Amino acid sequence: MAQRILIGMVKDFDSASSLAAVQLAEELAVGDHIMVEKDGKAFEQKILDMELQNIKVRRGFAGNSVQIRLNMPAEEGSSVYKMI
Repeated sequence: MAQRILIGMVKDFDSASSLAAVQLAEELAVGDHIMVEKDGKAFEQKILDMELQNIKVRRGFAGNSVQIRLNMPAEEGSSVYKMI
């Protein structure tokens, strides 16, 4: 079974663009596999692209607020885990 590391929290989700603003507590990179979870509901996906202040980046670091496109809607306060 895969392990998971808490790397951040969803601060906002735009349903029109499917972009989530995620405040990072740990590093996250394009290509990483994540799980988004809140109140027992969860989904997993691979990070295909990421933006920092409207600029495409390959990696975000602790303290950054990045935007990532999600396959499913996420609620504010959802935990974001990196699957390893």
